[in-house]
Parts: sequence; C-alpha cells; structure tokens
Amino acid sequence: MAPSAESGAVRRLPWLAVLVGLAIAVPPPLLTWAASWRGLGDQAQSLAFAVATDLETARRNEPRLWRYTAPKQVARTMRGPAAVGVRSVEVLACDGSSLHRTSRAEGGRVGPAAFAAVGAPAALGWVRVELDGTPALRMSGTVAVFAAILALLAVALLWFGPFARIREEATARAAEVEAAVAQVRALGRASLRAVEAERNRIARDLHDDLGQQLTAIRLSLEADPPEPAAVARARDRLDEANTAMRAVVADLRPAGLSEDRVAGTLDAACSRFEEAHGVAVLFRHDGPELHDAVIAAALLRVLREALHNARRHGEAEEIAVRLAIDDDELRLAIHDDGSGLPPGVDPLALGRGLAGLRQRLALLGGDLTLASRDGDGVRVQARLPAAARAAHGSRA
Repeated sequence: MAPSAESGAVRRLPWLAVLVGLAIAVPPPLLTWAASWRGLGDQAQSLAFAVATDLETARRNEPRLWRYTAPKQVARTMRGPAAVGVRSVEVLACDGSSLHRTSRAEGGRVGPAAFAAVGAPAALGWVRVELDGTPALRMSGTVAVFAAILALLAVALLWFGPFARIREEATARAAEVEAAVAQVRALGRASLRAVEAERNRIARDLHDDLGQQLTAIRLSLEADPPEPAAVARARDRLDEANTAMRAVVADLRPAGLSEDRVAGTLDAACSRFEEAHGVAVLFRHDGPELHDAVIAAALLRVLREALHNARRHGEAEEIAVRLAIDDDELRLAIHDDGSGLPPGVDPLALGRGLAGLRQRLALLGGDLTLASRDGDGVRVQARLPAAARAAHGSRA
C-alpha cells in the first residue's frame, strides 16, 4: 500500500468506527419499535373485531336497541384480558357520528388504531379501538440503551484492538518512508559531493602534472633561438605530459574495467601509476578473480585516491597493495612508506575524497578505514561483505 493510501485509510478509521457503532446501535431499537407497533396493531384489530362481534350479536337479538346497549357491550369486552393497554374504544354510526366512547389511558401515548364493521353485508356502524403506544416506545428505548452500550463496547474493542494495530503500522511505515526519503536525499548530496571531489581531483591532476610540464616546456623554449639541449628537454617533458594525460584519461575509464575484472582492473591501475609517477607499487592478489563492474569501479576509486595521497602528501617511494577475496568478504589494503600523518589528525578530515569514498562503499554495504602513525605511512583498508557481491550478481 502506498503511503498516501495508508494515510487516507488511517484518516477514515474514525468514520469507520462511527459507522460500526451506528450499525450496532440504530437497527435494534427501530426493529423492536416496528415489531411492537405491529403487535399492538394486531391486538387492536382483534379487540375491535371482538367488540364488533358482540354488537352484531346484540343487533340481531334486538335490532332497534343495539345502539343503546353498545356501552354495556363495550364495558363487558373491556373487562377481558385482551383489553390490556387499550387507550380508547369508540362506537361510530355509519355517518361517522360517535355513539359511545370509552377511554382507559388518557395519559398514555397515541398508539395504533383498528376498525371493525358492525353488520353484514352492509355495515350499520363501526368500532374503533386505539391502544396505548407507551409500552412499544418504552421497549424500544430499553433496547436502544442496551444497543448503545453494546455499540460503545464494540467501537472501543475495534479502536484499541485492530484499529490500533493499523494506526501503529501506518505510523511505522510513515516513519520508514520518511527515513528512506532522508536517506535518498543524503545519498544524493553524497553523490554530488563525490562528483565535485572527482572533478577537483582531475583538476589537481591536470594542474600538478600536465600543467607543470607545459609550463616548463614554455620556459625552456623562451630563448630565441632555443638551445638544442632545451629542445631535447622540452621533447622529454612533452613525453612526460603525454604520459600524465594518458594516466588521467585511463583513471577516468580503466581499460580493465570494461571487462569487469576486479583484480585485473586494480593491477592495471597500479602499473599505470607506477609508470606515470615513478613510485614503486607492489600489487598482490589472494583468491579467485571476481567479475563485477560496480565493485571494480568502487575499489578503483579507493585505490586511485590512496595512491595519489601517498605520492602527494606522504612522499611515498613504495606502496604495497593487497587484494584478498574469499567466501566471507573482499578486502583491499593499501600501505605506503611515506611520512604518514601527524598524531591526532583524522585522515578523513583532510579532504572530501576519502569521505566520499567511504559513503560510496557504504552504499554497497562495506566500509573504509584509515590508520596512520608518524613515520610509518598510511594504511587504507576497504571491506565489502559477501552479501554485496551477491546483490550485484558477482561471479568468480
């Protein structure tokens, strides 16, 4: 479920709880009232028919006096058990005029009423019976109270049970999404910093190597005419500048990287660095060859940054590089014999290059450590777990 859909579902939970409560609280009292009212209607109809039957019997016995004996017949019927809850009984003539009316529950609520004809086949009069609606309303009210209590209990169980778990899960997922968004933004910033650091490194390489060589060539050829020895030195420096330019280009896209060989890429980079700068680089590989272009590119950047730092800052004359690959992890260790760093100095604080490399390795599940002692050079170690190789489909 998408985060927006989850938040929408959470916002709808209170309304869903209200609907559940209404579904439990409203139907029972309504159904009770309808059933009670119908029952009272049937009772009124039965009683009206009983009174009409008694009046019809009296009419047959005394055709002219039945209207006058109607109160007696009604009173006798009202004394029976079927007359419980009767509000009023009224005998009507055919023209609608009232012949007799008996009321027993004037204080009650108007309830259902029923009519029954007196006489057949032509009606000579009507009997109207009206019952008290208070019992139906009282029963409905009682059911409504119990239904409301049951609805509150059901809503409470839902709100603090399944709904609570849904809210907690939605909150947890929202936190995960926020964390993921923050991580993506952090990785984006780290990528921008890494790109900027790479640009700065290339600019430094061009300035320190190619720029200095071209400046020296221009100075050596300022004499008019230039001396033969100066021309020879300029030619040599042009060769050196060309070599430095090739090294920079090769660092941007190593030849071995296109074949995704990790050890082969690092070995070629060590050879090019040694050829370009005259610093002895001893490369050693333990374990099988690994084919993974992503890991090769990441380790190549670590190696390249470590080699250039050793030459520039440590004035190293020999650098040992060891690549170890086994079933558990991949380790790249670089140790130079330079001057190292002063005590108490964090190597990662000297520039953004190594910090960017550490973030790049962290994306692959690895890490980068540095150690230095004054006069003992700098030790750089990059580690990648086996899971990182499996995630990229690496093959030995």
